[in-house]
Amino acid sequence: MCLMELVGVSAGTAVALNLTRKQVDVLPETAYLLLGEKCPYHCKFCSRSLKSISRPFLSRVTWPLYPWEEVREKIFTVYRDGNIKRVCFQVTGEKENHNRLLNLGKELVEEGIRVNASTVIRNFSEGEALLEAGFDRISLALDCASPELMKKIKGISWEKTLYLLETLATSFSNRITTHLIAGLGEEERDMIFLIDYLLSRNIEIGLFAFTPLKGTPMAEVQPPSLNYYRRLQAARYLLKTGRLNIHKIVFDSKGFLLDWGRPRQEIETIIRGEAFQTSGCSGCNRPFYNERPGRDIYNYPHSLHSGELKEALGRIFSGTRQEEKV
Repeated sequence: MCLMELVGVSAGTAVALNLTRKQVDVLPETAYLLLGEKCPYHCKFCSRSLKSISRPFLSRVTWPLYPWEEVREKIFTVYRDGNIKRVCFQVTGEKENHNRLLNLGKELVEEGIRVNASTVIRNFSEGEALLEAGFDRISLALDCASPELMKKIKGISWEKTLYLLETLATSFSNRITTHLIAGLGEEERDMIFLIDYLLSRNIEIGLFAFTPLKGTPMAEVQPPSLNYYRRLQAARYLLKTGRLNIHKIVFDSKGFLLDWGRPRQEIETIIRGEAFQTSGCSGCNRPFYNERPGRDIYNYPHSLHSGELKEALGRIFSGTRQEEKV
């Protein structure tokens, strides 16, 4: 490995690792590192795809480059101090990045650091190699709620990706995550049924809101409504905690959620603020990955105060026939 190898470090992580000084509203609890520049895939929402002429973001985040040796030493110090809980590599789809990820990750694992990776896995063996090398969890992004959307937006097989997730989750219990992006044109019913299906197969879900970025083919597509996103967050939380029967939820002919299948008062009592915080792997708060400071927050990077929880709970009933309290 080249001694001067460079890795991308998210802007917030660079502050958390004391690589730079900058005022931030919320520090990440995970150190996010990026391997790769342009990705050979054609995901229409991604600034790193071949079809993008966007500035080098990943979602809304900038990733300045730093020498790996410097980043590694900073991680050792900050991790020991307890200021970050794990490291998560974000990896673009170039084939050579698999070995880079494996080698860099091993250096951290050997020092007792918990390491995750959100990466492109082409087959079971690639995922197995990472997990057997000591990676805590790996994530393979499904993103889309249906095969049709996957083909249209990402140009790859939804069925193949789902099968790979399932086979890895069967062999490596509690170590597989996927990402779902709300607002790509899916029906609410399809997304909620997919969330239930994945959770039932022991696949953790990191829920994202679609973020339009200049220079990408989907730059003019609007992000999802906050009401819709809150319902998905609530559904994920209730299904994950076993508090919701998927077969009792009522949808209309267009897939819109009409009734939760439980009284509103019960749901408001059950749901905690964590339902609306960043979801996915533990220790991942992804500050402002989908939003700008001062704007509506999709994924709270902190514990909700009572006013925020009350507002979020109100949104999950907006437009449903349970909107008015009984």
